[in-house]
Amino acid sequence: FNPTVVSSDSFLVNHSKAYTAAFLMASTEFWIRFFWFASSTPSLWPTLLGICMVAVSQVIRSFAMMTCGESFNHYIQTSKKDNHVLVKQGIYGVLRHPSYVGFYYWSIGTQCVLQNRISAVLFALAGWSFFSRRIPYEEQSLIHHFGDDYYGYALRTYVGIPFISNRGLVPQEDEDGDDTQHGGDESVGEGFEQVWKEDAACASDGSDKKTN
Repeated sequence: FNPTVVSSDSFLVNHSKAYTAAFLMASTEFWIRFFWFASSTPSLWPTLLGICMVAVSQVIRSFAMMTCGESFNHYIQTSKKDNHVLVKQGIYGVLRHPSYVGFYYWSIGTQCVLQNRISAVLFALAGWSFFSRRIPYEEQSLIHHFGDDYYGYALRTYVGIPFISNRGLVPQEDEDGDDTQHGGDESVGEGFEQVWKEDAACASDGSDKKTN
């Protein structure tokens, strides 16, 4: 939906050690079960559940990208331009981080399809741990950029990932902003990999788009 910034990195094939480790872990679990436990008859319910999760999550994620259009970017844009406004329509009227929600449940769903019980649990825990730090950090940046407009919007919408909701959401008290207000944990801010960054680009790369 944003061909001007498409590159080989956009396909997320080999973008981080953590991504590669997760792929290897899931593959190992699947093939161990396939070769050593092939005699057992697996239930179809986990696979059917996983297919539904993947399909719904992909729709959510795709709608998020379509709404952002050419403003969708895999990299965080750290500065606010004059024509940046908050997007509140479409799927953003319900979920304020739809791309994150889509990826979170999509990743778990892929492991349900493969019936990787261990990987499904680990993917869920690892994803939640990341987003529980990432989303509060990002929302303080959004409040720094958009002030009470984003704060009010956040109170009317949902994160969509369990037990995160409005954690760390604090209204802006100083319109001039303070770099420490949205600096957060540097290890959180600087260490994000591409796939976790996509929502953060929407408000920072064009008109009528929001950082999600």
